[in-house]
Amino acid sequence: ASRPAVGAASSLRSAIPLQLAGATCADPPDGLPKYCCQGIVPDPAYAGTCECNPAWTHKECICKAHLHSRPCHHCMVHLPATNRWAKTFSKDELYQNCQDCVGKCKQELDGGDCGQFMGDIFGQKFPATAPGDVICTGDFLKEQLM
Repeated sequence: ASRPAVGAASSLRSAIPLQLAGATCADPPDGLPKYCCQGIVPDPAYAGTCECNPAWTHKECICKAHLHSRPCHHCMVHLPATNRWAKTFSKDELYQNCQDCVGKCKQELDGGDCGQFMGDIFGQKFPATAPGDVICTGDFLKEQLM
């Protein structure tokens, strides 16, 4: 089977242990696309897609793979590296604005239509640290753009 185009939004960090919901690459069920696995382990580029997670409900698929594949990424606009802000703002103030944005975003997402999945989504995207501590860095911004 040919691989569908997958953008950065569905790729997962290599530090995250990969699992598929309702399937295993060691013994893939009939109908699981071949591109979901690299041998006996899930392919990181496709592990977060709906077709590679047959146990996901429709709502879970929409929330995890489409609506919130890059949660709170809009908060990066506050970072100094965007070069969007006048010198009247200090770097510390811009970083704090980003952190505040992530906090507000996280709160809104937790209470929204996909709230029941947000713990899983944030845990998968940011397993070792708070989301704002990753999102509000110049390195993460560059990673998203490159």
